Amino acid sequence: MDCVTIPPLPGLTPDAKRVIVLRGKTEKQIPIVNVYDAMKIALMVGDIRLAAEETGVAGDVYILDASIVSPAYFAKFTPGAVKKFLLIVQEAYPVKLKEVHVVNISPLVHTIIEWVKPFLKEKIKNRIHVHTDMESLYKFVPKDVLPEEYGGTAGKAEEYGGTAGKVQAFHDQWRQKLRDYKPWFQEQENVKADENYKPWFQEQENVKADESKRPGQPTNYDDLFGVDGSFRIHVHTDMESLYKFVPKDVLPEEYGGTAGKVQAFHDQWRQKLRDYKPWFQEQENVKADESKRPGQPTRLQTMVPRAGKRES
Repeated sequence: MDCVTIPPLPGLTPDAKRVIVLRGKTEKQIPIVNVYDAMKIALMVGDIRLAAEETGVAGDVYILDASIVSPAYFAKFTPGAVKKFLLIVQEAYPVKLKEVHVVNISPLVHTIIEWVKPFLKEKIKNRIHVHTDMESLYKFVPKDVLPEEYGGTAGKAEEYGGTAGKVQAFHDQWRQKLRDYKPWFQEQENVKADENYKPWFQEQENVKADESKRPGQPTNYDDLFGVDGSFRIHVHTDMESLYKFVPKDVLPEEYGGTAGKVQAFHDQWRQKLRDYKPWFQEQENVKADESKRPGQPTRLQTMVPRAGKRES
């Protein structure tokens, strides 16, 4: 982490993506670094996010600051190392790479991009955007998500000191998080799959329902609920259009309403779930007393007429 800064930023884009800034330090600050160690740090940051992220994220947006990219940096990355790293990012990491924005470019940067492209999937190649100025970046990433160095106000919330945050400040926070998670990472080094279950999982690949024993026809999702369902989806470009359907006195403060804050309601329901834990545990053992049933059990096909009717 002395070689590059790679902090995920607080806050999400309007379409719920997480922004990560990747930039190196000046050439004089570059220590002798094992490139695999640097890549592992990036993946460890991702592991912490997967374990601790409290907000649903629709994908990652990387901002690559190429202002101090030099041959000294470039020389440290071999084709083998880059290929392995990008294979993990594209195929194994569960959070999808949605956009890559390159800022502060130079002729060398164009060379590097062309060098990396053969290792990328076609759809990711099309997600790389090269910016000659910050204004073009703002069309993709709003200022309130960006740190101070890029003309933004990320971290302006109270928990970040009330001022626009700087990349280094966010980087230092993540350096500390990595230290805090050290025992967890050490435990993960010894976590292995239980090979005793491997034959069982292999058998399950071939397990199928014995259709000869099915009472009636198979029921699928459309049979149960229909194609349309009984709900309507409305897409709103502003809050005013939402208020035509949902009054302000029902909505929380974050949506211009007067009903309190979302997090407060969330915390109340978190506590309710804890309070009801004994009740839920009891329900696991509750069964119908069939001796008291008046008549025969009602089958699904009786309750939902479409169930069991297959369209040709």
